[in-house]
Amino acid sequence: MNQTIRSLIEEFTKESPSICLSTISEDGNPHAALIYFALNEALEICFFAPQNTQKSQNILKNPKVAMVLQDVAGQKSLQMNGVATKIEDVEENRTTFNLLVKALSGKVDWPPPAGKIESGEMNLFKIQITWARLGDFRGHDEEHFRVLIG
Repeated sequence: MNQTIRSLIEEFTKESPSICLSTISEDGNPHAALIYFALNEALEICFFAPQNTQKSQNILKNPKVAMVLQDVAGQKSLQMNGVATKIEDVEENRTTFNLLVKALSGKVDWPPPAGKIESGEMNLFKIQITWARLGDFRGHDEEHFRVLIG
């Protein structure tokens, strides 16, 4: 099943390695943001977020998140829930940073925020996927949703 999820995420993000991430504020309000990400070997979604952003603040208070990917041409969506964790370990931080730089280089026009991570201005997070559902809307007489995890 993990290979199915990995393949779907890679298929959905061929053009742009971005995903819509939803978090919940301390007072229960939803917040959605588009983020660039990379998938690590453990099938965790990894991303950068400045410390002062709403998503960073929300995750540090409530790690439950939701995400969605869309394939407009293929008429599919991939919905996921997960638990986000700030990466604190120095070696894991370095490995994740390198993974993100490699995954995003050539696809996204941005300077890697290495200095901001080292100074503490930027957080690195990873999300463990706890639930995933594929929506396939091509056929009108078929089952539209298939739970892949959870």
